[in-house]
Amino acid sequence: MNEKGTTQSFELQGGGNVALLFLHGFTGTPAEVYPTAALINEKINCTVSGILLPGHGNAPEELDNYSWRDWTAAVEDELTRLAATHQHLLVGGLAMGGLLSLYAATHREDIKGAITINAPVFTKNPLSTSLFVSALTPLFGFMKPFYAKNDIDRGLEWEADSRQAYRCYPVKACRSLQQLRKLVLAGLSAVRCRVLVMQSLEDELVNNSSGLYLVKRLKRTQVSYQELKHSHHMATMGEEKELIAQRISQFVEAAIQDKGD
Repeated sequence: MNEKGTTQSFELQGGGNVALLFLHGFTGTPAEVYPTAALINEKINCTVSGILLPGHGNAPEELDNYSWRDWTAAVEDELTRLAATHQHLLVGGLAMGGLLSLYAATHREDIKGAITINAPVFTKNPLSTSLFVSALTPLFGFMKPFYAKNDIDRGLEWEADSRQAYRCYPVKACRSLQQLRKLVLAGLSAVRCRVLVMQSLEDELVNNSSGLYLVKRLKRTQVSYQELKHSHHMATMGEEKELIAQRISQFVEAAIQDKGD
């Protein structure tokens, strides 16, 4: 197990047969989900794993060497590892981690539940700008390698101290994030496990209409929705992390018992 604030993968051991894979976001590290993961582990004594996704935790240039295929493959490998020792398997994540969770839910039948927190369905500047630039790259044959995050993105005190995220968006990797988004949205009808959608109303990167959009599109499964009225994008590190942990804990317990949460 790593200590709070480190960038590497962690695993918080539980005492039962339930495992939750909790994924960080684009350009981030497991440190951004660790505070909430630790609370979940304490509340319901389930194993919580957080992996460092390929291309993250090093240098922005490194991220451009990987794509959504590498990220989904890493998630698949970790889920397979957890499934070997746990009867009940769930997956959740912050931002891009939420998209990866939904992607996994469309490709594995052994997942009991999926959780999204501020999944980037509709985005705001500068992430939306970097996604737009990346979409134009094939048309015009140019590449702006990086798109700097603005002061809102990196101004929160725990950004530099513990999250240790990249200070810019690698544009090539943004293009792959956009591809992942399209794949996930196109495949929502294939999700059969129950889903918990959480959305920060003060999110500075993701439009808060994103959460309800997912709820409306997930028509073939049981969906729960939780607004986070006082949270920003990094909700898992913010003032409502206790609420998030409590809601996820309730969701996990309901999912493994297969009853309404």
